Parts: sequence; structure tokens; C-alpha cells
Amino acid sequence: ALLYLAGALAASGRSAGALPFFERALAAGQRSSMALNGLAPSPEARARMLWHEKAGGILVAGGLPPAPPGKAYQLWAIVNRPISAGTFMTDHGSKGRMIIRNLPELGNITKFAVSMEPEGGRPQPTGDIYLAGQL
Repeated sequence: ALLYLAGALAASGRSAGALPFFERALAAGQRSSMALNGLAPSPEARARMLWHEKAGGILVAGGLPPAPPGKAYQLWAIVNRPISAGTFMTDHGSKGRMIIRNLPELGNITKFAVSMEPEGGRPQPTGDIYLAGQL
């Protein structure tokens, strides 16, 4: 899964700075992987999240509709409450990718979700949930 995600990021042209991340993740050994499935706003959407509690994580999503002007997708790591992992946009092929670093409580995460939020994100989810998955 890690090599697939690395290839997807490289193909997107967003891999600058990603190589050290992948090297740390591979060397770290213990990784977790989670599939996120599409919900009512976009049931055909899919994503894969790969993370290591110290190295960070990588999200690759597909089948998401383009975000309307002024909106973006926001990834949420859920421990006891949603924690924002950042925002991302989709490309012309309905794919979105992001690298997550310095996320608190990464070792305790049991769920991830993606919502549509105002551009720049929100401290807590306010929009529709497009993707969700749990361990």
C-alpha cells in the first residue's frame, strides 16, 4: 500500500519533500492502513489512508466531485473527537492527495473522515461527510 501511495503522489506532481517522509515510514516498520468508503454525497468515492504514529500519514482519494468555489475537502482524524488533519482539493481526475505530518494522538486514531468545508478548513466538521473509515 505504501508503494502504491508513493506512486500516486509522484504521478500527481506533488511529491516534492515526500521522499524523506516515505523513507521514514518504510524504516519505521509499524504502519496502519485504512480504507475510507464513500457516503451519501458521493457513494462512488474511495480513499486509502496509510499512517505511522511518529512518521505521519498519506491520504489518496478518488471519485470525489470537484469542490465548489470557496470550498475544500477536510480530513479528520477521530480519537475521542475530530481533529483536523488539513484540507485538500481534487485534480481534474477527481483525485485528491495529501501528506499529514505532526498530527497529535496519531497512535490512538480509530477513524478517519473527509468532509466538505469552507476553504481553509474549520476547527470542527460542519459540512457533509464524503468519506469515512475505521479500524
